[in-house]
Amino acid sequence: MKPWTLAETMNKHEVTNRRHRRFLEATGYRAPAKWTDSRFNQPEQPAVGVSWDDAVAYCRWAGKRLPTEAEWEKAARGALDGKRYPWGDDDSNGRACYGLDLDIGQPTPVGSWAPNGFGLYDMAGNVWEWCADWYGGECYRQSPARNPAGPSVGQSRVVRGASWLNDGLNLRCAYRSGYGPACRYSFRGFRCVSSP
Repeated sequence: MKPWTLAETMNKHEVTNRRHRRFLEATGYRAPAKWTDSRFNQPEQPAVGVSWDDAVAYCRWAGKRLPTEAEWEKAARGALDGKRYPWGDDDSNGRACYGLDLDIGQPTPVGSWAPNGFGLYDMAGNVWEWCADWYGGECYRQSPARNPAGPSVGQSRVVRGASWLNDGLNLRCAYRSGYGPACRYSFRGFRCVSSP
């Protein structure tokens, strides 16, 4: 049996509206915010307007879970640790869906941009992605170097990856932020990971 690797367990794409629709139809779960807005509800766009609990409910239904923040960052960097962006250290121009100045106004269909070294798409831009951890602004100063976990409690959940309306600085693999878990914005989605 070959050893487990993160690249084999992290979903290649953010959860799409097409997949999310199957979940809604199977469970009767509430629809995401923006579900009826044509700028955000196209089948291959990432599902947005989901709270952290909504994302967790989908992942459980799919037999998966949200990635930890440490897993997400490792997956974003691909095989090369320490690089600035999922594609390397060079400028982000033309490599991701981001920036109000580009007048995009919505996320693009998943997989529209080149994958990173692990074959994962949209690890920068398109939509912020919920992670399992609570957000702690200074938590990594005291955490272990390998597989650090966020705080055990908090007011915000971690999001990573930036979105269609952020600037290039937010696209860095190390950039992190936190939002209240009940927030259901048009620039936030998620992807799942399978436990080994």
